[in-house]
Amino acid sequence: MTNMESLLPKQIFTESYELTGNFSKGDAVVDNIQLVLQFSSIKPGAIKGKIIGTHADAERLINLMQGDSPYVELKAKTNTEQQEFISKRVVMHNLTRQYPQYADGQKYMVADLEFDDLTIVARISTTDLKERYLTFFLGGPEDIWLVYSTRGRSYTGEVENKIYNTELDLGTGYPFEIKVTPRYFYDTMPPPNNYEVSTDILTLELKTTQEKNQLSDEDFVKVGKEVVDDLILLASFLSRQWIFWYRYKFQDNERTESYTKRSREYSSKDFDLEDSLVDRTKIREFLKATLNNFRKSKSEGLNLFMPLVYFISGNEGRTIEEKFSKLFLSLEKIKDMFAIKENLLENLSPDEFQKLKSKILGVVTEEVLDVAVAGKIKLKLLELNRPALRTILDEIFKRYSIPWDDLYPKGSDLSILMTRNTLFHTSKDMDLILLAKETERLKIIVARILLRMLGWNDISHSQERFSKEWLSSSK
Repeated sequence: MTNMESLLPKQIFTESYELTGNFSKGDAVVDNIQLVLQFSSIKPGAIKGKIIGTHADAERLINLMQGDSPYVELKAKTNTEQQEFISKRVVMHNLTRQYPQYADGQKYMVADLEFDDLTIVARISTTDLKERYLTFFLGGPEDIWLVYSTRGRSYTGEVENKIYNTELDLGTGYPFEIKVTPRYFYDTMPPPNNYEVSTDILTLELKTTQEKNQLSDEDFVKVGKEVVDDLILLASFLSRQWIFWYRYKFQDNERTESYTKRSREYSSKDFDLEDSLVDRTKIREFLKATLNNFRKSKSEGLNLFMPLVYFISGNEGRTIEEKFSKLFLSLEKIKDMFAIKENLLENLSPDEFQKLKSKILGVVTEEVLDVAVAGKIKLKLLELNRPALRTILDEIFKRYSIPWDDLYPKGSDLSILMTRNTLFHTSKDMDLILLAKETERLKIIVARILLRMLGWNDISHSQERFSKEWLSSSK
């Protein structure tokens, strides 16, 4: 094992590389630096590395790191120059000159590296490959994709994997086919075990047969990322927890190019398909219908991206207060977009309100003798022309035929608004049982609104199993 390899010991299902490259910041460049980097092949996480160099190398790098930005860029190659490595955002830690511990010319670990991104380009020659592929490696719950597989052995002892339900029908209008499929990885345990192990990662694989003059490589990647980002956002919404990609790989008959972004390690919670926001038999239908609706609505003034983000984050909150707050942010975003689109931002026209405001100002000036108090009242007058949150919510409920009273004991009002005021605008202690119920109600109401706004009529799965009876109970 070389000194470079000993710095980052090989682990199973990791990729490790010894490189020589240049670090740069602006016009300044430090060339001919040796480094080793390592990252996981099968899961999101950190991309780490180390620099090996001399006193002179350390001095050059310390000078390079002067300035406000902590980031440098890297361009490097393997010793065989078969692969090129590029990163736009690298951070150096523990950058030191180990003097006089090491003699001049002696190499030692100069710095630790952390990469925000890493692109690896390899030139190949596969002349019979006519299609181009773009494969996204996924993290998060997998059951929502409804892909099934079986594994068996042939009479020769060879392992056979059979995968079902991989084709993902998104309808027309996309310059590629897309399927959900596992990608298998194999490795060998370190001595003394030395046995082979395998695992798989779920991927979204895009394939295009269009010529490059019809769809360039850049446009294929750009459009592919946009569609995949929207698709996994909708899948995250269905499962109420984040699904994400942490790497993609492009391949044609000339090269492969993989892009890995730094991601936090993620342990997916168990997900039961019965808890999906739509019937499990309708999940693929939902993704097809709502993907097109979601993308279309962006251009029509109803971009549901942030409401969806806050809804998913609210479901994953660590505390009940965090969950309620994020879910209410989702509701606020929905309310504002709806009010803008439907011209519900004002109770009166500007001219009409100006007349009313003048009359009110006159009454305040005449009746409130304390000038300071009168000034405070006048500052609040503009809010009189802003429709109440409840008014706009009632319009949303009416427009999209969304019930809410089934989530409360009979005869109750929509109390989530009062709970929000208490939590956000007072220092009162909250009844945690009440807050838990209100959070669940808010979660269901926001889910129903988002489902209907995405063009999906069936909202019968918006509440988790057994929650409705609990919420409607007066106990």
